[in-house]
Amino acid sequence: MADDFFIAEKNSNGTESREDKYESELENIYWQISNGDEPRMIFSSIVDATLIVENVSGCALYLPEGKESAVPELYFAKGEEIKDSNILLMSSDTIGRSDKSGDYLKLDIVCLGTTIGKLILKLKGELTHKAIYFLRNLAHCAGVTFEKQRTMTTMQHFLDRLDVLNEFNQLIVSNISLQRIIKNVARDAAFRFTADLAMMLMLNEDGSSLELKGYFGETPKIPNNLIPLQGSIFEQIIKRSTHSFSYQLEQDTSKDFSFLRELGLKCIDGCRLSVRGNITGILVLGFSEDTHLEGADLIRFEEFSQAAAVAIANATTQERINTYAEHLEDLVNKRTADLAIQTSRAEEANKAKSQFLANMSHELRTPLTAIVGYSSVLKDGIFGPVNKEQGDALQAIVRSSDHLKQLIDDVLNLARIESGKEEAKPENVSLKELIDHAQKMMQQQAIEKNIKIIPAVLSDEISDKELFVDRKHAHQIIINLMGNAVKYTQQGGEVWLEASIVGDKVKISVCDTGVGVPPEKIDKLFERFERGDDSYSKEQEVTGIGLNLTRHLVELNGGRIGVESEVGKGSKFWFLLPLISQEENSQIIENTQTLSLSNLSGISALIVDDNQDTCKVSKSILLAAGASAEVANSVKEAIEKLSDNFFPDIILTDLAMPKESGLDLIKRVKALPNENMRKVPVVVLSACAFQKDKNSVFEAGAKEFIAKPFKPNELTQVVKKVVEDNK
Repeated sequence: MADDFFIAEKNSNGTESREDKYESELENIYWQISNGDEPRMIFSSIVDATLIVENVSGCALYLPEGKESAVPELYFAKGEEIKDSNILLMSSDTIGRSDKSGDYLKLDIVCLGTTIGKLILKLKGELTHKAIYFLRNLAHCAGVTFEKQRTMTTMQHFLDRLDVLNEFNQLIVSNISLQRIIKNVARDAAFRFTADLAMMLMLNEDGSSLELKGYFGETPKIPNNLIPLQGSIFEQIIKRSTHSFSYQLEQDTSKDFSFLRELGLKCIDGCRLSVRGNITGILVLGFSEDTHLEGADLIRFEEFSQAAAVAIANATTQERINTYAEHLEDLVNKRTADLAIQTSRAEEANKAKSQFLANMSHELRTPLTAIVGYSSVLKDGIFGPVNKEQGDALQAIVRSSDHLKQLIDDVLNLARIESGKEEAKPENVSLKELIDHAQKMMQQQAIEKNIKIIPAVLSDEISDKELFVDRKHAHQIIINLMGNAVKYTQQGGEVWLEASIVGDKVKISVCDTGVGVPPEKIDKLFERFERGDDSYSKEQEVTGIGLNLTRHLVELNGGRIGVESEVGKGSKFWFLLPLISQEENSQIIENTQTLSLSNLSGISALIVDDNQDTCKVSKSILLAAGASAEVANSVKEAIEKLSDNFFPDIILTDLAMPKESGLDLIKRVKALPNENMRKVPVVVLSACAFQKDKNSVFEAGAKEFIAKPFKPNELTQVVKKVVEDNK
């Protein structure tokens, strides 16, 4: 029966012009779809296009009303009314007849392979194949438009969700207070869902009440801002399985909602706030109109509430962390203050102890002088002859006095170091002379114990090396170690010295074939009052502070000390001290003759540095470039030269010097009475190359800063530039 309506195309001119119109209408609809026109406008064009088909008198478009609706509903209709609702029960592309209602054609609207709607046409006669093809294309266009609309709706939903998440992320990372986050959530909820009131009701710590923490809109009148849960409708809301809830306040007469009715609200929607199953509160929206959140809006509200719950949970955690951190900070500050007090007391006690030792040692030296003097005079028979027993007694007195004198000297030296009064005054010290002198001094003591001191054999590589140390300290270090070696070596043993180069330092080792040191004692060997436990060590007269003093002296001169030992075979005590190579200094001076230096003819300079070698090198470089130079080894000496009418074009100064520093020199130059002298530029040459050092130099008024070590041409270029800029 349906085939009667599908007839072959006619070849008349009227049919051809209608087909052209079909094509034109389809192009217009395609353009609307691709241009992103409103879906309702496109659906209207589709329905209008169906009515240009011959024998089509009416059209009805059925589509799902909502996103999740499975039943199509009338969306658009034009032409003769289609009254028979049972027409939707017909299969597609078939013609049915209903009483006195004419004939119909029903086409499926397909979206992603699923029928989601119908395009129903009321017919009054036959349709050509071209017309059927045209109508199917229109149904297809309707499906594409619907899918595009649904995709845009879904995309907008995700964009809204992303916007919510971004907003809450900003709240989380901005580190604002919990109370402010809650208020922001209430405000945003009211605006997003056009509510007259938004309330944040949070569970208190014991979970017995809901507390009003934040709201937007008219102020809810809640006693003490607390809503008891027991037996209330809010308790049911907290315990129910679903997250969201909705109430009609006019129909629900519960007294729990009385404060909401007083605000003129008719409906409320709400959602529980929970994170990982832990309920923290409720977000409530109130409306003065009879309305509820449904469909997509309800989903958006639930997602908004979930994001809000996470933000609040994070803020709560952060607030607890901050509180705990503040508590810890208070404890640390209190503990630090206590430690500072204890440290101060310990330092005062240590200083008092050192001062006491220094005073007592000084007082002991006066009577000891008389004891040593008179016992020596008596022993030598100056006051008359003494018998053998008297001589032995006097010898014991002299020996004990010498030991007591050494003990007092060690105590004085140690007290001076600990009180900060002992300072190293480094200078060039010949390594060969130091070792030779120590061996000669210890020779007599070694002979008395029948111990052989093997002369040190220095290689050509190090025989001419020089140390940059305090001469007195260097002698005391090596004498102390050799004295220990002789003392703890049995008769017939040997003691010898070794020396080698280690980087920019020299390593001097004092070796012996003595009793040795047990491994468990080595770590404590350099502590004060430490001595050996073996029977031979206990027989020796020792102070117990010699090695401790030696370690302090080594460290005071920029070195370090250590020991290697084996019980019964002997020990090797070694120490490292800074080394100066004369060859390197000479090579720098020679290189200045061949480098391309800036011409400094006619420029005079004042070099201020406590290091003699640095002064020599800097002066040699300047002289090689044609300048003249004077040297001062301290700030005091430099000021004296300037006061003697020496007028340099530039001052080159070290930063770290004993007593007064380079900064002090700059300040003193700027304070000179001679105005022209105050304008002399100052350049700092220093190994203190940290940024804070440079900043302090420039703040004091220096023109340039050159970090050590520097190249000769770098120095001359800076000098030339600074002098020329100062003219």
